[in-house]
Amino acid sequence: MDKRNLCGRASASQGGRLRKSLIALSLIASLLLTLTACGGGADGDNDGTSEKVINMAFTTAWGSFNPYYSTSTTMYELSLYDKIFDKLAFTDMAGADILPRAATRWESADDGKAAIFYLNENASWSDGEKATAHDWAFTANLLAAPDSAFSTRVFTNILAGTDADGVRIEGETFGAEAIDDTTFKLTFKEVTDPDDFLLHYNRKFLVLPEHLLGNVDPAKILDAEFWKNPVGSGPCVYVSQITGSEMTLAPNPYYQLGGGNWDKLVLRVLDSASRLTVLLSGEIDMIALGANISPDNVPTAEANGFEVYEGETQNFFMEALINEKNIPDARIRQALHYAVDKDAIIASAQKDVGIPAYSYEMVNTVYHDPSLAFPRDVEKAKALLKEAGYDGRAYTFAFASKRENIASLLAQQWQEAGININMVIVDVATMFSGLTSGAYDLGLSGHSASAYSLWFETEFPANNTAPDYVPDPVRADYVARIGATIDKDAKIALVQEYQRYLAEQTWFIPIYFVGEYWVKTSRVSGIKNSASLMCNDNVWEWYVN
Repeated sequence: MDKRNLCGRASASQGGRLRKSLIALSLIASLLLTLTACGGGADGDNDGTSEKVINMAFTTAWGSFNPYYSTSTTMYELSLYDKIFDKLAFTDMAGADILPRAATRWESADDGKAAIFYLNENASWSDGEKATAHDWAFTANLLAAPDSAFSTRVFTNILAGTDADGVRIEGETFGAEAIDDTTFKLTFKEVTDPDDFLLHYNRKFLVLPEHLLGNVDPAKILDAEFWKNPVGSGPCVYVSQITGSEMTLAPNPYYQLGGGNWDKLVLRVLDSASRLTVLLSGEIDMIALGANISPDNVPTAEANGFEVYEGETQNFFMEALINEKNIPDARIRQALHYAVDKDAIIASAQKDVGIPAYSYEMVNTVYHDPSLAFPRDVEKAKALLKEAGYDGRAYTFAFASKRENIASLLAQQWQEAGININMVIVDVATMFSGLTSGAYDLGLSGHSASAYSLWFETEFPANNTAPDYVPDPVRADYVARIGATIDKDAKIALVQEYQRYLAEQTWFIPIYFVGEYWVKTSRVSGIKNSASLMCNDNVWEWYVN
């Protein structure tokens, strides 16, 4: 049995909350008179005391409270769910750290075909009822119910006793059970590393209360009154909202990890273009998914007294996609890669803060292999083209307008190696559909990466959604073996071997990883911007100074 005891975090005492008075700075107050009545700082109550209010900006409005029936399908909605409903774990630095949350520790079982999660015995719903393993099993069963009205089943198709769509099969044992009140077990169809499960599914697996929803017909679950004023076991409690504009949350007094010293968390929908302005004005304290700013705005933030730091994790991945059906010769695909000057692209597009990408594995993970570097070699690219019999045809290169700077540099570098390029500016959806249909040969795309070793598998090859697409059998074998490997050292070796195979085939060209510049407000401490990227926030550790 492969055990991973991750219970290194001590719970904070809920009863020991500090209640310090917040002094409102006259400059900030005057600025906020021109803004909305709810902005920044502290709100006084009738007896003269002050409430500690944290304001958080969303750049996209949320839809419903239902974590399994998204109406806006945005990352911001996941950030909202994270605060009301609990998750098994807390993931930081794009998943490089997996820490306890509802579960104190977890381990592999049944020769790798099961994962056992040991839950915090102090977990409770915001109405005071105990939150137990039976709630987690209930949630999984509800998701997999044949007549469930939820629009997403999240992960149930990998559980034993379900069909390919994740629906429970009558007569078979379903792979989610409560062994006792604090022990929750998932049984999988295939060998699955518990850490991989958490990295891939944790942010979308949120527990629901059996004592409030257990008697609701799964087919009518969307109509339940529960969603108008939800009860969760997460760190926050819903208070009120102005639909599509503002929501107020309060601390969950029963949360097992404790809480900071704040009284209200106000989520406000603001235009993304104004986020630096409102940060500087004091109207908000942080931004959902991280208070990041562009390199160009760093001097302005620092000049206004904000601490700016570069994140430890470079988690945004930029790559060129190749339609391998249109460019079937691996030598030509390799020539495209050898022609790319990644350092020049980083210097132009990312102000030298990016890192050349060797594969899709993030630099801060154990899977990163610097030996996979493709240094620019124009002469080698030309030799490969000649060997492959490249006939000078022009490859159609599609990209979105916001990527025009990078695309122009790539096209220039390819042309310097003798590869002809036709550039086409399209929207992102048209680019991907055109790559799928074969209308375009090359594309340019960026993604938020994670520490999950196979995170990029749904992104390439460019035409992997075509009806007649047949997956490469070697690639499929690697993916299957990596997913079934529990031993960490063996997995690292296998992932690096797989990345070497991908480099040989060059179905895509890794260009760079880039991190973020984070703005640190002096008013609120304890914020982990790197965790926000994973749609979770450590709100129980936030303190108003």
